[in-house]
Amino acid sequence: MPYIVKEDKKNRTRLNIVLFTTILFALIGLFFLSKTNPVFASTDIVAEQTPLDAKTLTKFIDPLPFLTNINGYLVSPSGKPIEQKIPINITMSEFAKQIIPSDFKQGPFAGRTLLWGYNGEYPGPTIEAIRGVPTHVYYENKLINPILQKYLLVDQTIHWADPLNGMGLMDHHGSGDNDNHHHTMMNIMEPYTGPIPTVPHLHGGEVKTATDGAAPEAWFTSDFKLKGIVIF
Repeated sequence: MPYIVKEDKKNRTRLNIVLFTTILFALIGLFFLSKTNPVFASTDIVAEQTPLDAKTLTKFIDPLPFLTNINGYLVSPSGKPIEQKIPINITMSEFAKQIIPSDFKQGPFAGRTLLWGYNGEYPGPTIEAIRGVPTHVYYENKLINPILQKYLLVDQTIHWADPLNGMGLMDHHGSGDNDNHHHTMMNIMEPYTGPIPTVPHLHGGEVKTATDGAAPEAWFTSDFKLKGIVIF
């Protein structure tokens, strides 16, 4: 979801930035497999999917989608951009959109593709901001029991948001408690079915480091039921 900042009529310098908010949910790939470790060797889990033959899809029948524009500021009676203190509301959710050519109607969603995105739109909306004028955005995580989750397997053995503290449990049990350690390792090697963590953040703006893509620990799940380290 990009922020685009334009120059005004007085040719004052504006910062042209692009904000891509990202869902932290780690689409890292499939789990580790190790033939020397029975715990890792037991999780060759891949959700069933049916590939499409691109040669069968009709080309050039749909126009490119337009981005919805949202003003991140107000304009005073004198024409000067001013701060809009009421936050822009952006929801992160799962929805279905026609991504491949519109004459394709097969599959469980009648040709549409399941997506995780912003405000139910693909591509997501564009927020227009003005340099020097604060822009306020309120993000809501509405990724509740999404269908896509079973297809997006997470490697829980590496550092990630970890809402259920699987890695922390493994560290707590550690060596010396082999039964509990083995049980915890089995749990984090199972497909992740817990709440989805998200962490929107800004890239490329003149902002503090904490809001410039360096805040992976500031995640939150739906309705803020679980949260990481709050640094704002």
